[in-house]
Amino acid sequence: MDTQKFIPFFIVTSIIFLLFDSYFLISWRKFVNERGYNRWVFFSVLILSIIALIFLGYSTYIRLINHSLENFERIFEYFPAIWYLSKLMIVPFLIFKDILKFFKKITKKRIKSTLTQSIPQNTARRKFIQNTGWVMAGVPFFVITDGLIRTTNNFKIHYVDIPISKLSSALNGLKIVQISDIHAGSFTSAKPLTEVLFLIETLQPDITFVTGDFVNFSHKELQMILPQLKNLHAKHGVYGCLGNHDHYMSPSDHPSLIQKIQETGINLLINENITLDIFNEQLQIAGTDNSSYRMTYGDMNKALSGLKDYLPTVLLCHDPTNWDKEIRRKTFVDLTLSGHTHGGQIGIEYDAMSFSPASLVYKQSAGLYKDKDQYLYVNRGIGTVGPPLRIGIRPEITLITLRSVENFASSTSGDPTAS
Repeated sequence: MDTQKFIPFFIVTSIIFLLFDSYFLISWRKFVNERGYNRWVFFSVLILSIIALIFLGYSTYIRLINHSLENFERIFEYFPAIWYLSKLMIVPFLIFKDILKFFKKITKKRIKSTLTQSIPQNTARRKFIQNTGWVMAGVPFFVITDGLIRTTNNFKIHYVDIPISKLSSALNGLKIVQISDIHAGSFTSAKPLTEVLFLIETLQPDITFVTGDFVNFSHKELQMILPQLKNLHAKHGVYGCLGNHDHYMSPSDHPSLIQKIQETGINLLINENITLDIFNEQLQIAGTDNSSYRMTYGDMNKALSGLKDYLPTVLLCHDPTNWDKEIRRKTFVDLTLSGHTHGGQIGIEYDAMSFSPASLVYKQSAGLYKDKDQYLYVNRGIGTVGPPLRIGIRPEITLITLRSVENFASSTSGDPTAS
C-alpha cells in the first residue's frame, strides 16, 4: 500500500468514528445517570468502545504494512465495523433529539404553555418513551450484523438487454458477463469466488469482463483466489482493466500484480484494444487504465487508437465518472462497462426504487444509463472495501445481452431493462 496516500484518509476516518462514538458515550452516560443505574452499565459500554478502538488500530496497522488479515484476525476488522457503523446510524437521532431539547429550553415559556395545554405531563410515559428509544438504538447493531453475515456474499445476477445500433443481426443475443471490484483482500476464503465462478458458468457467457480493482492494496491478496480466476472462462475470452486499488501499492509491486492477473488467462487491456471476429462479424473491445481522483493512468485516445467508428465498441473503464468526462458524445464507444462505486455497499434497493450514499457522490452510481445510442453500465461489485459488509446492496454478477436494433425494436420491452 502507498502509505503516503492512505495515512491521512485513515486519520480522518478514525477521527470521525471517535467523534460519533464519544457523542454516543456522553448520551449513554446521561441516560444511565438519570435512571440511577449501576455505573457498570455505562462502563461495560465504555470498555467495548475501547476494545473497538484497539481493534481498529490493529487492523489498520496490518493493512498499512501490506499484509492481509488471517481468518482468525477478521474479528479485528468485523467488530469495529459493527461498532462504529452502528453509531453512524444512531448518533444523528441523538443529535436531533438534543437539538430539540436545546430549542425547547431557549423558547421554554412559549413551548411550555403549548405543551401543557395539548399533552399531559406524564413522567412515567416520558421515561417509557426514552427507554424505548434506547432499546431501538440497538437495532442498527443487529441490522449491520445481519448484513455482515448474509448480504455481503449473497450474490445477485442482474439481467440487462442493451441495443447497439452498430451491432449486426449475426451478433444479436451475444451474452456478456461482467463482474467488478473483486477486492481479493476482502475475502476470508476462496469460497465466495467459487460460488461466483459457478454462477458465471451457468450463464454460459460468450465474453466475460472484469472491470478493475482485483485487490485492495497488495498483489499478495490474489494468491488465495488464483485457482478461481484461472477457471474463469468464456467462449471468446476473458478481458479486464485495472482500477484505482490496483495501483494502491508501491511501483515495484505493481508489475507483480499485472503478471499474476495475466497468468490466470485474463487479457488485461491497459490503454489498448482488441478486435474480436465472431461469426464473421467484428466486435471491438477497448480498456483503459484507471483515471479517478488524483490518479491519471488512463489514456482514452491510446485505448481507442486504431478502432473503427462504424463497428460496435465496448469499453472497459473502471471509474464511471469518466463517461461524462471523456466518453459520451465525445467518442464512438457504444457501451461502457464500469464499477468502482460498489453501489454504495449500504443502501436500499426495491424494484425500481434505490438509494445509497453512492448516489449522492456519483451521477451514475449503479445500473444502466443511456444517452442517445451510448450506454453505461455500472456494476455493484463482488467484494468490499472499507467496512467489510453490505447492507441492502447485494454483490453483483451482470449478464448483458447485446441486441441489434431491429431485433430489440421487435421485442416486447422497447427499452433497455435491468433486473
